[in-house]
Amino acid sequence: MWPDVHLEHLEVHERGETFSIVTEGNPWPIGYVWERLRYEWSEPGVLKAVVLASNLFKPGSTWQLSARPAPGGGARVEVTAVRNLGGFKGRLITPVFPLGLAKQSVAQHLRHFLAALEGEQS
Repeated sequence: MWPDVHLEHLEVHERGETFSIVTEGNPWPIGYVWERLRYEWSEPGVLKAVVLASNLFKPGSTWQLSARPAPGGGARVEVTAVRNLGGFKGRLITPVFPLGLAKQSVAQHLRHFLAALEGEQS
């Protein structure tokens, strides 16, 4: 459902009631990139991912998705990302990363993900 996660490069290492540890990867123009993440969803309405290891982001980098009911219906969705680049591939994209390309990509991916969820509920 999340277009940047390719199932053939997804491995679940551990999972519990409120967390999972996975390795995700996909081909980028700079070559194959991967990250091992700890996903946590213990707080209602919040999904957080923490990088444990990666060839693109430094360990401790995070992203968080929060959804809260909005007045009058719908929801307010916020994405907070603290992505610190690391490694050779991270240094390759350092000059363009601040241009907001990642921010635009996250918004597009979120729209795709929500559309897929809406389609499942129909």
